[in-house]
Amino acid sequence: MKKLNKIINIIMLSSFIVSVILSILLYIGLSNEIGDIIYDASIDNKNFVTQGHVYQYYQSGTKYSNERAGIRDELLNKNNVLKSIQDGYITVRFVVNSQGETDRYRLKVISINYEEKKISQQDKKEIIKQLKSLKNWIPGVIKNKTVDSYSQINFKIHDGKIVDIF
Repeated sequence: MKKLNKIINIIMLSSFIVSVILSILLYIGLSNEIGDIIYDASIDNKNFVTQGHVYQYYQSGTKYSNERAGIRDELLNKNNVLKSIQDGYITVRFVVNSQGETDRYRLKVISINYEEKKISQQDKKEIIKQLKSLKNWIPGVIKNKTVDSYSQINFKIHDGKIVDIF
């Protein structure tokens, strides 16, 4: 009987150790996800209203009126000259709330060689200003209810100008 108890204790201890290791690995893996956009009082609109949970755009069908063509029509015709990045890509991630309003803009810039780059505050403000001018967002819908969701827009930059939006 003592031998059986000892075997059961070893099995339980081993199971516990394995579960702790798996939990740690899962936590580390999820910590590297893009995740939520946390409110930042220094750059975000304090009056921007969300309902709590923010879905991914592909879960809810959030889109812009006339989709990417509509965004291109509105933004590519503007005088988009950036001083802090000559060639590369800018990804802007943001929230579209259930009323079709946007905020919580976050930018990531990479070179054509996929190296992370810095963008000036002036260029960042200009890009966000232009994105805020887009007023025809169609909020996502889940179970016949409009919801808050993330969206993202990618810009291709060449010679300091936005040449494509995708």
